[in-house]
This record gives sequence, C-alpha cells and structure tokens, in this order.
Amino acid sequence: MSESCCPTSDTEDQCAVAESAAKPQVCPTCGSDGPTVDPQTVAAMTRGHLAPKQNFWLCRQAECETVYHGGQGALFSIGDMHVVPGFKTPGAEGLVCYCFMHSRGEIEQELRANGETTVPQRITAEIKAGNCACEVRNPAGRCCLGEVNKAVAMIRDGLAEIVT
Repeated sequence: MSESCCPTSDTEDQCAVAESAAKPQVCPTCGSDGPTVDPQTVAAMTRGHLAPKQNFWLCRQAECETVYHGGQGALFSIGDMHVVPGFKTPGAEGLVCYCFMHSRGEIEQELRANGETTVPQRITAEIKAGNCACEVRNPAGRCCLGEVNKAVAMIRDGLAEIVT
C-alpha cells in the first residue's frame, strides 16, 4: 500500500481505540450505540450489493448478529461478511488484526510459550513498511493496533489469574 492508514511512529497511543466524532446510532437489532464506519469499509467487508449511499454504523456487541446498519435501513449481519469480525467471534479464533491475520489464539500461544508476544511489534513493522490497509480490511475501518494492545493486556491478565 502506498499510503498507510496507521501512524508510523513508535508512540503506543497513536493507534489507541478512538471514539467516533459523529453521533453514534443505535443498532436496530440490539439497541447498542456504535461508531460510524466509512461506506468504503462496509463495501469491502460485505458480500453482495451495497445499499444506496448512506451513513453506516458498527455494532460491536458480541451477542448481536448485526455488524453494520445504515441510515436508510441497510443491515449486514455476520453471514454477510467476508471475514467474521473478532469482536463477534469468541475464543482463540477471533481475529485482532485483519491485514496480517493475527488472532487472540496466536497472542495467547506466544504469551504461554515465551511470557511475551511479538504480535504488536510485527504489526508495527508492517505498518512502517506501508503494508496495512485497515480502512478496508478491518471491520471497524481503522488501525487495529489499539485493539491488539487491548487484547494482549486482557489475555495476559487472564493468564495471570490462572497462575495465581
């Protein structure tokens, strides 16, 4: 990719999970608020015809089948997706990085074997090389590194509880 969607500095908070500036809209299926998503992301992530031009929002609730909902009534569920979002997939198989296909299970495996994981550093190296395309590969349409770091912390905490 010639232009990266992710910052290239080593500052950890560069890819922190950002809140959308647009007003969240509630999911018509479960009623939870969600951030806006660019129609380009929705078109890249879903199968079939994209509804007429409209605003889209993301539903991150794991229990809800809806992934995207639109301002003119468009509704895309898990079955409409090319890749099932990690936030809709419980357990180890859930993806946390869609450009390079890193999963929670990979992170957990590295943490168990080595006490550390290199997944965030590998993603950062790929970002610096200009190889990410989060705007079309990540269902949220933005850099995954904030979510990856959050997943690492949660998995590490879960493993620490098992040990104690």
